Amino acid sequence: MSEREVSREPMDAYIPPADEDERVEALPQQEEFWRPPVRFGTIPVEKEPLGWDKRKGFYKLFPRVSLPFQIVERVSFGHPDLPANRLIWGDNLHVMRQLPSESIDLIYIDPPFFSGRQYNIIFGDQNEVRSFTDIWEGGMPGYLIWLNARLYEMKRLLKKTGSIYVHCDWHASHYIKVEMDKIFGYDNFRNEIIWFYRRWTNVQSNFQRMHDVILFYSKSNRYVFNKVEVPVREYLQERKQKGWNSNTVESGGRRIRQLIVYDREAFAQAVQAG
Repeated sequence: MSEREVSREPMDAYIPPADEDERVEALPQQEEFWRPPVRFGTIPVEKEPLGWDKRKGFYKLFPRVSLPFQIVERVSFGHPDLPANRLIWGDNLHVMRQLPSESIDLIYIDPPFFSGRQYNIIFGDQNEVRSFTDIWEGGMPGYLIWLNARLYEMKRLLKKTGSIYVHCDWHASHYIKVEMDKIFGYDNFRNEIIWFYRRWTNVQSNFQRMHDVILFYSKSNRYVFNKVEVPVREYLQERKQKGWNSNTVESGGRRIRQLIVYDREAFAQAVQAG
């Protein structure tokens, strides 16, 4: 098998929809977290995510649409013993509602960023121009309601050991985190990952916005996390082995040379050796 194979299936092949039961799974119980101090009196605090209905969940605003999943193609890559990946075109909310609960190990999403822009992209081998809009009716509340309905289904799909990574940026990351605390539980927030990149633009009136945010949540405290090890760069390894290094800083208009010691014993040997 080649590194990547694509096999087209008959157009009448489809995945039968899952059970259409619309039972609403409860949100995390975290009353103490959202309860304001007594000395503040009665202050209304939104404990549920935007768009949530206590009786019907997100089905009230986004009714179920049950359609057969028509398979266009299965894509295989990587290890030949792995099953083919499945690519489904369509509204992911309707697709997710027809998938079984606790069936997914890890989810990564890169939703619209609430940028307020219209995008044109080149798609496919024919250089077809496709457009999508990141402008939302109802502003930020409308955007969050749209996203919350999908995050809720993603939580349902995750296994107890599963995790989710949500890629966003400065436009809405702080709003999204508050909503995810309500959906996944504030104690299941694991980390805020910063993706830093460079832009060589000259901004005169502000600091440059040079990072995206990836919010990392788990389904429970039994989540799987595979340790990531990044090899030490060669020049840093050399410094560590040498035991010391130096650099220059500027202070009070003067350049001052600093000595940085990583290993006292190695540094003492270097001094004795001259």
